[in-house]
Amino acid sequence: MVDDGPAIHYSAVPRGTPVYDANGNEIGTVDRVMDNHREHILDGFVVRMPKHGLRFVDAPEVARTAERGVTLTITALFFNLMWRYAIGGGGRLLRPDADRREVDGITRSYRPGVPMYAAATVVGGFQAELGAALFAAIALFYVLSSAVFGREEGAVP
Repeated sequence: MVDDGPAIHYSAVPRGTPVYDANGNEIGTVDRVMDNHREHILDGFVVRMPKHGLRFVDAPEVARTAERGVTLTITALFFNLMWRYAIGGGGRLLRPDADRREVDGITRSYRPGVPMYAAATVVGGFQAELGAALFAAIALFYVLSSAVFGREEGAVP
């Protein structure tokens, strides 16, 4: 874990502050903070990444702002990309005996994730309460879908 100091308000994060991924790896530095000044809501950070230039990190991807670092979370897009990589090339990261139906089911469950999270983020930028409700609905969707569709055949509910 990175010793990034005490937590601070996002507006106090200076340019050049290190940005860490969820595993504590430094991925870049803060170039600027983007917020809704009128409502005092964080919109996200523009992050300078050594090999990729400037990239926007949306507020839901920010787990913590501190004196010596900004820590990001892992979101639907990352998981979706990792899953696509894992199943690509004939299942390069899967066990050879992986059940194809299960792999297809997981793939189908990732499809709506990115658009749903993107829509909830955009809505949350205009209506915070509605955005929070949409994020809760997305979580409920995935909990219910895994409870209903994740059951093994013959299992007692």
